[in-house]
This record gives sequence, structure tokens and C-alpha cells, in this order.
Amino acid sequence: MNAVVARAVESPVSVGLPTLLRLARPASTMNLDALKARAPLHGGALSALRGRGMEYDESRPYQQGDDPRSIDWRVTARSGRTHTKLFREERERPVLLWVDLRPSMFFATTGSYKAVLAARAAALLAWATAQQGDRVGVQLFAADTHIERRPARGRHGVLALCSALMSVPALAQGASPPLVAEVPGIQTMLARLARVVRPGTRVFAISDFHDLDDAAAEHLGELTRHAELLTLLLHDRIESELPPPGRYRILGPAGEAMLDTGAATLNEAQRQQFAQRRARLERLARLPGGHGLACRTDEDVVAVLQRRFARRAGRA
Repeated sequence: MNAVVARAVESPVSVGLPTLLRLARPASTMNLDALKARAPLHGGALSALRGRGMEYDESRPYQQGDDPRSIDWRVTARSGRTHTKLFREERERPVLLWVDLRPSMFFATTGSYKAVLAARAAALLAWATAQQGDRVGVQLFAADTHIERRPARGRHGVLALCSALMSVPALAQGASPPLVAEVPGIQTMLARLARVVRPGTRVFAISDFHDLDDAAAEHLGELTRHAELLTLLLHDRIESELPPPGRYRILGPAGEAMLDTGAATLNEAQRQQFAQRRARLERLARLPGGHGLACRTDEDVVAVLQRRFARRAGRA
């Protein structure tokens, strides 16, 4: 009697902890320092990553020639004598996964929910980070949940991320996101991110960026001045181009609705909105510390990231 090997079937609307843990294996093929060539938002790699950050070591009295930007104002005020901060290179780079799981992420016309792809991508990148010896942290936003975990070493950091993902019922159980009066806007979320990111941190921002405007993009641009930023845009094909004219039944976080694609103005407005979103992300990707990737809901996000971070790849 022949043995039958059963393959796990991944759900398109939910994610289980075993799935996130299994991503440790494909993560071993990745090198997060492999981004070199520049190619805005085509799934390609962008600019070369910077070196590791600098960590505060101690303060000493100010000496002629010291950088005024390194003055330790707290010690100076306490002692009455000007002091300068001294830094040492961090042996481990802090890496922060910024994950958007708001209601708009629980949608797909084909493939998997954007939220499901976001969870898989975050876990994969966390495992790759830990395997390279860096620290992993998370900042997660859902409809009624905001979770932050400081970067931690090895499996501790990865498991903290997985625990945060599994604490969102809509993701872990495939249920509809809760109906809340006010969902956090991306500008508020990114302002919080900008406040907590330390110099030298590598940030992976994973979202559909559906409400990204110029003010929100400015927060991301600020990050690239002292940190590495890679944005992963998750989107459905229908967001860039509506199907042929007709009436379509669609299901989303708010329930069932009818979409009428017969109006030319609707098609044009949809295309322009998505084009503006991509254009903002592409501008960020062209900044010295910026990088960008994109993945559709009908694509395998694990394969997309593996290709772009291939360990042996010297080119995109």
C-alpha cells in the first residue's frame, strides 16, 4: 500500500500558528542584505542597505571638535558642564515589522486576503531577520487593536510577532473584522512609527496603503533619513483596473455589496486613486534609505520575497 503524503492547504482567509512557524525553512534561503539594484515597486530590489546602527555607550565632557549634534543635554543640564554622547556600533541591527491589519486588508477577489499575505510576509521576514542574528520587533494595527513589541533576539522576537498576529481574531479565525466607530488612520499609525524607530533600524512596512496621502508619506520619508525602510504594497487586481462593465457581487469586511463597473468615471477614478498610491510609494523607494516591493493577492508573497532576497543573488 502506497503511503500518501498530505500537503497542508493554506487558507485564503485566515492564518494559523503552524503556518507561521513553518516559514522558518523558506526564510533560510533569504539574505535581507541582498537589495542592491534599483527598481521601483515591481517586486524588484532597490538601493543598497546601510550599515548597522549606532548604540549609545556613555557620555564624557565636551572636547573641541566634537559634533554639537551629539551633545548630551540631560547630563549637561544636571552637571552644569557640557557633555558629549559617545556611541558604539551595534552588533545586532534592530528590525521592526510594521503590519497593517485594518479592515481594508481583509479583502481579495482572487487569491488570499491582503491580511493573510501580510501575516505570511511578516513571519517570513521575522524568521530571516532572526537567522541573520538581528533583533525582531513588531508594531501591529487592527480595527480595535494596537500591539507593540520591542525588538528581541532570535526566536523570542519571532514568537512575539506570531503571538501578536494570532491575537487578531479576524486573521486567526477567518472572521469579519469588528465594526468600530473609528479605525485608526495611516497618518496616526505612521506618526507613532516615526517616534519609536531608532537610528540604524530596518523597517518593513506592510500594508495596502489605501489611505496613504502626502502627509502620511512624509512620515515615511522622515524615516529614511536615519533608518532603512522597505514598503511592501499588497493589492488586489481590481484596485488597479475594474473588470468589464457589469454588476458584480462582492464580499468584504462590511458584508455583501453590489459593484457596478458600467460607469466610465468610476473606472477612471479607481485607476487614478491606485496610480497616486503607487506614485507616492515609488517616490519613497527612490530616497537613499528607501526600498519598495509590491505583491498582488493572487501571487505567492513568500515566493515574491524569496526571489528578491535570494541568498546567492548578486542581481535582482
